[in-house]
Order: sequence, then structure tokens, then C-alpha cells
Amino acid sequence: MMSSSSRSLKRLASETDSSSSFNSTSSPPSKVPRLDESRGESPIFLAHDDTIADLFCGQKIPFCIQWEVARRGGARFNYDKFREDLHRYTGMTNVQAYEGFLRNHSEGKSSNISEREYAATSPWSELDMEEKALLQDPEFGCIGNNPRFPGWYGGKVDLRGTLEKDFSIKLERCSLGPSCKLKRRFGSTSFLRVKIPSDLLYRPQRDLVKFFKRPLIFWNSVFRAYYHKDDCVFLYKTNETFGRGSFGKKNKGSLSLYDFIQWMNPLEYNQKQKLCKWTSRMALGLSSSVPGPRLVQKDITTIPDILSKEGSNMTDGCGLSSLALNKVIRDQTGRQEMPTVIQCRVYGGKGLLSLDREWESDTPSIHLRNPSQIKILYSPEVAVDLSHLTIDILRFNTVKTPGRLSAEVIVNLAHNGVPAEVFLDLCRDALKEVVEGLTTWQGEDAMFHLWKNVEQAEHVIISRLSRESVTNGRLKGFDNPRDNDPTENENDNFNEIHEQRSTAWWPDLISGCPSSMSETAMALLDSGFQPSSCAYLMDKLQNITKSAIKNLVNKSHYDIPQSATALVIPDPYGELGPNEIHFRTSRRELMTQDGYLSDTVTGEVLITRHPCKVPSDVRKVKAVQNLRLSGLVDVIVCSVKGSRRLLDYLGTGDYDGDRVLVIWDTRITLPFFIDPEKVKKFSSPPQGLHYCFKIDERPVSACLQHFRYFDRISILQDYLLASLKNPGVLGELSGYHEKSIYVDGYDSPKAHKLAYIVTTVLDSAKSGHKIEQKTLKDYRDRYKSIGKLAWKEAGFMTPKPKFASQDNALQWRPQRPEKLGPFIMDTLRCTAEQEGRKWLDKVEEISGLKGRIKPDEDLLRPYKHALKTATDRSNDAFLSDLKLITDHVSTIHGKYERSLGSAEGFTSQHIVVRQDTLRGISKEFNSLPKPDALQTIQDEATIARLRASYAYYFDAFMRKSPGNWTRFPWDVALRELCEIKARALGPWHASTQSFYERFKLVKKW
Repeated sequence: MMSSSSRSLKRLASETDSSSSFNSTSSPPSKVPRLDESRGESPIFLAHDDTIADLFCGQKIPFCIQWEVARRGGARFNYDKFREDLHRYTGMTNVQAYEGFLRNHSEGKSSNISEREYAATSPWSELDMEEKALLQDPEFGCIGNNPRFPGWYGGKVDLRGTLEKDFSIKLERCSLGPSCKLKRRFGSTSFLRVKIPSDLLYRPQRDLVKFFKRPLIFWNSVFRAYYHKDDCVFLYKTNETFGRGSFGKKNKGSLSLYDFIQWMNPLEYNQKQKLCKWTSRMALGLSSSVPGPRLVQKDITTIPDILSKEGSNMTDGCGLSSLALNKVIRDQTGRQEMPTVIQCRVYGGKGLLSLDREWESDTPSIHLRNPSQIKILYSPEVAVDLSHLTIDILRFNTVKTPGRLSAEVIVNLAHNGVPAEVFLDLCRDALKEVVEGLTTWQGEDAMFHLWKNVEQAEHVIISRLSRESVTNGRLKGFDNPRDNDPTENENDNFNEIHEQRSTAWWPDLISGCPSSMSETAMALLDSGFQPSSCAYLMDKLQNITKSAIKNLVNKSHYDIPQSATALVIPDPYGELGPNEIHFRTSRRELMTQDGYLSDTVTGEVLITRHPCKVPSDVRKVKAVQNLRLSGLVDVIVCSVKGSRRLLDYLGTGDYDGDRVLVIWDTRITLPFFIDPEKVKKFSSPPQGLHYCFKIDERPVSACLQHFRYFDRISILQDYLLASLKNPGVLGELSGYHEKSIYVDGYDSPKAHKLAYIVTTVLDSAKSGHKIEQKTLKDYRDRYKSIGKLAWKEAGFMTPKPKFASQDNALQWRPQRPEKLGPFIMDTLRCTAEQEGRKWLDKVEEISGLKGRIKPDEDLLRPYKHALKTATDRSNDAFLSDLKLITDHVSTIHGKYERSLGSAEGFTSQHIVVRQDTLRGISKEFNSLPKPDALQTIQDEATIARLRASYAYYFDAFMRKSPGNWTRFPWDVALRELCEIKARALGPWHASTQSFYERFKLVKKW
């Protein structure tokens, strides 16, 4: 251990402060800002009515009512229909008030949303808990580790808005979301996130910075912008109040914008930083996290980074944690296994903490690397805020195997000697595996294998868990593939309705019909249906398979069995030699070359990370076993010896949370070679790169020279919102780099330079680099007229025109020079399309089989048996009851056809709209007839069974539309049909939905 060289952060801050020409009392800004419209300070009103605002404030109306009235009143502030009964909600909890509000202003909580779905997404009970905790402790009630609320923490409620085309802001439904440090410390309702649609974000001639520097008024509260990231602007509710056209007295429960910024990132103690780098630190409070243990200040110390003789930081971004700390974290988070690595934020520090099993400490303690992990310094003279001493846990170390090759990595590997046939084999194998796995319906345990393959095709179980873990899904490792789908349209403008909306991909718990194709297929399979005798199941499997084929062809992402991705850390004990790594997992899950599973990788391997832009971004290293490092599992350990940090070769990576792909497939590792001189060349910036950029060197201290509040805040907001000014440059330059690789060559000087320009722009928020307009114009002149690369076209099976139009400019399809040879992605795409068509033809053969399948007698039997019994016995009462049931089914079928219209038009709608339509129909279908309306059938179960059976009968024999089946009976009664089938096959087992959704087949049975 290096405890002898450790220092406290308090001492470090003191040293920084003593060398400063400013201190915390040298430059106080004015206390309360005045509205200055000459500065563009005219307010933006989110909700505006002085009378209602006074009522909300004076009678303590629950926040949910304030939000809903504002949201439904819209940009025209139409509150008349709510005004009369607002006083009714005085003194209620948010849950009580919201239920009452829905009863008064809608049909009640819509039955289109289930109780479990409502509990997973409704924010009001969580907000009630927040308000209760903050009432008892206004500062630290929600930050976690609260003995009055064991195991609970706040900050899980999201207030969101969307910028409209007319530059009004539409408030969205309040919802649950991931927690973060700032929301826990100040309360969820102190923060508003405004989404900027891409057509506004990238619109030229707009000044979004000036727009968002204006105060946003929500009743009598004032929100001000303090950060921009991606497509969202983040705003804080300040201590200002606004009413009757002017600012009023301060709200003692909040801070001014300046004081809020000072709380998070005090200027005085960080004034040597560049303003741009200081600005990026504000994001530390926004990271999705859960609170870990609260440390004692003396147990947070620093140790120096390890530097090579050449000056490379070998430990950049990764500190150490004691065993005592990791035990507390394990117990506090309910993990079964001890975490080896934690990505976290604490006391102004950022990055990873690697477990040091040799650190003998009885108390939870950490060592932060200095300077690499120290991002924010706090006053050594003022008691540290408890929120800063609480570890904000972002994620734990996990291994994902197999790893996946991206197009960037494939291009690199092919350039460095890996034969094209290797990638073509991966493509063929991937298509063969997915198609055969979903279309093999015969053989021993065929249905079990099919169920498993369907689940894996769309990661169904992980998606289910993710749906119910909206606040902490990332920490649990639930990455919902749908949420990460870049093809999902996030900007659809749906007609707003006042009832609760369903949540995307939740099942309809009334009919029992899941929302996704894969979940539906699984429900049918585990009820005993087989695709060879169920056209509906066969159709689902056909569409799942076609979707999988198209995704593989269009996205060009292929799994490598002998690979994995994991977090990467520096060797804490200095055991590894230069260019060595250690990689061991906590269970045997790593596929060896001979097909066995192991927990350790040894021998020559390749490592890479994103972004992978130049030839040196994939590196061959040696994986070794080391007894002293054997306890560091589920993480890649890199040597701290040598001239440069290993990750520095990989696109200047560091150890603050980068994930690395490690490949040990000998088909790839053996032929891979890059000349050491090329490594030296491409792992360093090209000459003349600095001429392409302006660099903003302005320090924080320059801001402190301004004594006026508005001057200081204006400067800070200009920096905090600076990324709004030109958000599209990074994507534009990345596209030019891809084109340069294609037409100039992967290792050409042009592509080399563009790669470093892209990575510099990527890091520009911290570095202060801004691309010169002349440089940008030169690249536009060269590459903008070149159209989209053919291999990147997403439209599999669609013709590719010779030229395309973009921004009213003619774009020609790029031609690759013969001297460069075939481009690997062209070759791969061509093969993928050929193989894809072959497999699609096989899948299309299923369509003919569907028409030959006869109706399922098991599903027809309940209705046919009841009808025969009633007829044979001449039971008029029973026949009358059956007619009520059949007439109801026929009526609902008519509504079903009218609501869905054409199948193509319906499926093109957003998933939430489709869900709500189907749920409304299934609710009506399952609500009638009631037992008291019947003479002979008096239990709901029998009615439901006969209703479902007749719906299937009607679809098979009575329907007038063409075809021998439709989705109608399944959309309205899938659960009942599955139960009928399971009973008919017998024996069967009943299960609740919550248990069922956690069932998982073992890999061997």
C-alpha cells in the first residue's frame, strides 16, 4: 500500500486556496437579480396565472395538482375547467390528490394501465416519500443512509418538458426515472429537463443559448438553466419568486443559481481550471446513480498517480477502495458477490475504485488518485456537505460475453491483416444460428430450445426486469435493448390524452397478451402451442426471424464467441509486465478455442475500445495468470509498466470507466499485425493538428473578476450552455472521417488527421478546442458532396440509387479507388445481403404453411361443447346466455376491425398508441356480459372461457374478411386461450404474472 504518501483532500484544497489571489469573500455577487429585458431576460412562462399561483402557495396544494394543471392548461394557459375545485386538494398527499383529480377531470385511472405498470412508472407515492423526508430534514433527508427511511433514497422523480416548434415549452407527464446526486440533495421538483427535438437543435440561425438564459416561470417559481447535455437542457428552481410581472421575495428553501453552482463546483477553489473544463464538472451531479455509504472525511485520502518515465499517467482515473468499504456496499445494495470495481463520484472525485484486498482498514476508506481523479475541490474551512461525502454509485464491474464486433473494429482488424473470410464466416454463422434456432421445430426438447432462442432473440427477460427498474436498472445491469434502439422515433407527436398512458412494451394484463412479438411467442410456447399447429405462433416466429435477419444485415454487428467486454483498471500491485493484462471472471463463462468454458484468458489477445478510428486503436497484448491478481475478477487489469498507459494507445482511453473489448479468437489474433512504427505514428496526433482549432484558455479566475451578479452568471451560463451553439459538428465530422477512410484509405494522412479532429471535438467540452471555420469549410467542400456509403444503408432489400439528395445538394455515391482494394464493409455487406436473401426465402416458405393449418380443436371445444349441450337438452336459458356471449364477441370484433384499419397502417403507429388501442378493445371485450345478466352461467371464469373460445371460433368460421385467421382472438383473450390449451394438454401449473415473468429456462435440461 502507498498510505504513507496519501494526503487528505482538505489539505489539498487548502494548498490550492492559499496560492490563490481570490478567496470566498473577495467577490460576492449581488443578492437578488432584477428582470432586465434588455439582456434578453423576458420570462418564458410554463404556467402563468397569478390567482392560481397564490392559491397553490397559500393553501399548500400538492405538487401533482400544480404540475397537472400546468401541463393540461398548455401554452394558452387555459385553466378555467380546473379553477373551481382546486381548494379540494388542500392537505392531501400527492397520491390522494392525483386520484381525486383524475376522478374529477377524466374517466379515472385508465384501465389501459395495470397496477404493476402504474407502480413502476407513477411518481406520486415516491414524491410523497420525498416530501416527508425533506420535512424532517430539509437538507439531507433524501440523500440516502437515513435511519428514519432505511434502504430508501430520493431523487427518482423526473420533471420533463419539450421545446415546441413555436418555442413554447410543453410539459410532459411527470414520471419515475433514475436518481442522481443533485435531485437527491435538493429534491426532485427542484429540477426540470427540457428536451430539444433534433429539428430545432440542429436548425441554423437559432440562438438557443440566449433563449435558455431567460428565466422559466412555473406559477411563482423560477427555473434557470445550468447545463446542456445531448438533446436536453437542465434547469434548477432557484430561490427567486415571480408574480404580477416582477420578481418577489426570495424563497428560503432554495439557493440562487449562483449559490447552487457554487455548492456543486465552487469557483474560488477551482479557479486554476479552464472555464470549459470547470463547466464539464457540473455533469458529475447529473450522473444516474444510487447512494452508497457515507464516508468520514478523514477516510477520503489521495495517493499520487503513477507516471512513466515518459510522463504517461499509468493509473489515470482509477483509485483504490478498502475491503471494509466494499463489504458495506455489497450489503447495502443487496448483491450476492463482492464488487471488485465501482464506478462512482464522491467528494469531487470521479472514476473507478478498485478493491485493494491487502488494505487493512477497519473503516470504509478510499484513496483517490491525484491529480487524475480530483475534479472539484471544496473549502477546507467549511463543514463538508454530507451529500459530497456520500458515494454516488454509477455501476459495478460486469462481464458481457460474447463480445460484439462493431463496423469500426472490423475495418481496423481487416486493415491489420485479418482475412475477410473470417468476418464473412462470422456473418454466415450468425445468420445460420439465428434462423435455425427460430425455425427448428422438430426433435428432442425442440420447444424448450425454441423458447430459449426466442427469449435470446430480443433479450426478453432483461427487458422485463428493465421495465420495472426504471430508477436503478443500470446499476442492476438491466440494459433494455429497446431503449437503446437508435431507430426508435423519439420525436413522434402523439395526441395527448388526459388519462394515464400505457408504457412502451408492457403487456396487456387484461387480455394477457404481451406487447412484443417475442414475449407473445414465449407465452404461446410455454402454454403448449406448437408452431406447426398454430398459425398465430408460426406468424410471430416468422416475423421475429425476419426482423433478426434484417438487423444482422443492416447493422453489421457480429458476436465473437471467444471475446468479452469489461471495465478496465490499472494493476494495483505492479505485478504485470509491459504490454500484459490479467483477465479472470467469477464464473466459468469464457469460451476457449476448443469449445470449453473457462474463467481465465491466457496468451495473445487483442484489446480495443470505442471509438476505434486509426490503425493503432486495436492492440495485441499478452494475457497472463497472476496469483496476486486472482481476486480481481470480472475486470481487465492492465500493466502500469512501460512507456505509455495501455489504454492511451486505444484512442487516448483512461481508467475512469472505459469498457474494453478483449478478443482471444485465434482466427483473429494470429493474423493480426501492425508495424511498431505505425503504432507510434497513429497513436499520436498528426503534425499541424493544432492549426485546425481555436483553444479557449480562459480560466475560472477571469469570471471571479466580475463583481456584478448578472455579469458573472451570464459568463457561467454562456459556458454551461455552450454545447448548444453547434451540436451537429461532431456527427458531421464523423461522417467525413468514414468517407475519408473509404476514398482516401484507412491509413492515409487525411483519414489520420480527421480521426484526431473527431476525437478532439468529442473531448472539446473539457479541452476548450473549437474547430476553425476554415477547417470545417475545407472538409465540407471535400466530403459533403459524397453521398452515404453503400454499406451504411439501412434499407436491406431496397435498391440503392446512383446519387441522392441532401440539403438540396447533389450527392454522388462514392467510388473506392482501385489501388485501395475492396473495402471490407462492402464485401461483408454484399455477403450479408446474399445470405440474408437466402434465409429470408426459407422463412417466407412458412407463409404457405400457415394457410394449411386447421383450427385448433382444443380451443374450439369449450364453445362447441356448450352449444351442443344446450342444443341437445333444449335448454333455452343456456342458449340465450350463449347468444349474449356470441353477440358481444361479434360486436367487439366489428370495433376491432374499425379501430385497427389496415394492418400496415396500424403497425406503423408508435407502440404506445398501438397498446392503448388494443387495451381499450380488450377491456371492453372482457367486461361483458356480466354474470347477473345471464340465467345459467354465474361465474366469471366460465364466461371468460366461453367468450375466448367463441372469439377463436368466430375468427375461424364466421369472419367475413379474407384469410383463415387473424390476431383478433389473441389480442383480446390470449391468457384464456393459453389456459384452455394448457388444460387440454395437461398436466399444467398456475402461476401469477410477477412470478412467471421471472422464470428462466436453465441452459441445460
